[in-house]
Amino acid sequence: MPELRREWRAGQTACLLGASGVGKSSLLNALAGRRIEREGAVRTDHRGRHTTTHKIIHTLPDGRELMDLPGIRELQLWADADAVDESFPEIHELSLDCRFNDCTHTGEPGCAVQHAMAEGLLRPERYDRYLELQRESTYQQRRVDEHAQAEEQRRWKQISREQRRFRKPGR
Repeated sequence: MPELRREWRAGQTACLLGASGVGKSSLLNALAGRRIEREGAVRTDHRGRHTTTHKIIHTLPDGRELMDLPGIRELQLWADADAVDESFPEIHELSLDCRFNDCTHTGEPGCAVQHAMAEGLLRPERYDRYLELQRESTYQQRRVDEHAQAEEQRRWKQISREQRRFRKPGR
């Protein structure tokens, strides 16, 4: 809580966003120092329970404002690869030294990002988050880009052909 209070200054508005039952209202109450919102009991199956049913902005005693929102089911990324690179400038900077321009940083020889990981210069958690967002960005791009969808279909058709060719007797 002290770290959160240092980062979030009076006059700023923050938002509690997350799945149902993760403790958004509990956090709001803890920050306010009193009960502002009703908190739900934890279900026996440990799944979230909708407690907050409407959007509201609370002004806390110290002047901070906090939006409490109902739980969400899904949050999707709508950013392209460039936006992901901008969010991870240290990885983007390392990638400029990769052997291949189209390096995915997942095992290619001469990958500067992998080398930095091995040397302890890049935290594994940061690398994992980068890869996760890259995959999500690529998936979203394929969903909205017909050309990307067609390219992905061609790629998998080629993989399927290669597998059939490899499995034929006598080879």
